Amino acid sequence: MSASVKRVWPELVGKDVDSATKIIKEESDIELIQTLRDNSPVTLDYCPTRIRLFVNEKNIVTVEPRIG
Repeated sequence: MSASVKRVWPELVGKDVDSATKIIKEESDIELIQTLRDNSPVTLDYCPTRIRLFVNEKNIVTVEPRIG
């Protein structure tokens, strides 16, 4: 990945998960977008082809989505 590739989407905090997913797909070539509830257990490995969306009970993004 080049330095110009977007890696973090802070503007998606507060958006619904469907809108956030759509925006990420439009702005990146990442195929693996995982939606998880806040405080879900996750592995600590770094995966350059993955983005995790952490959402609350109303499916609102609560943490900056980022590649990894």
